[in-house]
Amino acid sequence: MTNAATIPLRRDARVLGLVCTGHFISHFYQIILPPLFLFLRAEFDVSYAALGLTVTLFMGANGVSQVPTGFLVDRVGARVILVGGLFLEAAAIGLMAVVPSFEWILLLAFLAGLGHSVFHPANYAILSSSVDEGRMGRAFSLHSFAGFLGTAISPLTIIFLATLWGWRWAVGLAAVVGIATAFAILAGGAVLKDDSTPQGSTAAGGDAASLTDGLKLLVSRPMIMMFLFWVTTSLAQSGISSFSVVAIVAMNDTTVTLAGWVLTAYLFAVAGGILVGGALADHTTRHDLIACVAFLVTAAMIALVGLVSLPIYLIVGLFALVGLCLGLVMPARDMMVRAAAPPGATGKAFGFMAAGGSVGGIVTPPLFGWMLDQGDPQGIFWVMAIFMVIAVATALPGKKTSET
Repeated sequence: MTNAATIPLRRDARVLGLVCTGHFISHFYQIILPPLFLFLRAEFDVSYAALGLTVTLFMGANGVSQVPTGFLVDRVGARVILVGGLFLEAAAIGLMAVVPSFEWILLLAFLAGLGHSVFHPANYAILSSSVDEGRMGRAFSLHSFAGFLGTAISPLTIIFLATLWGWRWAVGLAAVVGIATAFAILAGGAVLKDDSTPQGSTAAGGDAASLTDGLKLLVSRPMIMMFLFWVTTSLAQSGISSFSVVAIVAMNDTTVTLAGWVLTAYLFAVAGGILVGGALADHTTRHDLIACVAFLVTAAMIALVGLVSLPIYLIVGLFALVGLCLGLVMPARDMMVRAAAPPGATGKAFGFMAAGGSVGGIVTPPLFGWMLDQGDPQGIFWVMAIFMVIAVATALPGKKTSET
């Protein structure tokens, strides 16, 4: 970690340029396959269930690898793990352009998910140790924003390239960009620091780097509470992203186009909230208070949509406010994890949290899909509001004890 006002802005900009570009690419790859399902179905003559398995394998490999990757980051260093993971993910995506059968696509999706698992543990370890303390909140917010931007740009870009030159050329070109980015990070890696502890070190943080004490850290009360915080927020966010449009159409008898503006307003507001939240995080240490207030407001707004029949323009406004609040929370959330992780344990701490953050994409689709099948779209908003209230409970500061 660094002291405030000791690192030149130009050096921080170089660090952020490398790390955020890699994060952008990783999120671009994260949803590169679903927009290509029609192309893949025509090419390999497979079912949509089989196509969905590509996403399951990618996200499953990513989820189960987060914590082991975090331990590796703290043991061998974040830079080598980051570059290796990006090479693996980009290469797996690129090899999809030349494989002869769909079974190879499934294998490569799994390998791409393994490569994808490095970004949160490695990136946060690098930012936490490389960026000036006084800019840390803004650094975390730019990191989140870059990933968010990659997710937003990916579908339209890959569909455009696939329509123009075919899906194989599309994924091949995407892979070239990722490999070039990996080389750029490798070449500029001298500015990327981390708090990894060499094997056998007895320096501060050495205990956190060992397997036994690392596991003890992850099951400590602060880490468990933060993990639950990431789980509950991912449940609510996944529900908004995946089912808000369908639920609003069912509730309000409006068109899909108009309901789509709800999601659009939400996504743009999240992006703006992330940037504002980064600046706010650098001017306060009460990150838990930011999270609690934002989530209470969010819970109230979401519950109101489920409780009262509102005109669509008011729902758009409410979800813009929801997006702004959730965006504000992201840098505060990251700062809370950083504060709870001792030196030498940043990678495993953020790997653990990222594993919790993947829960929403696994749990909410069947749950909310079942609720819609039962004719209960309003209940979806109530459940999301409950998740937000639970998140507030996990973010509340506990009593200080002398325990380590």
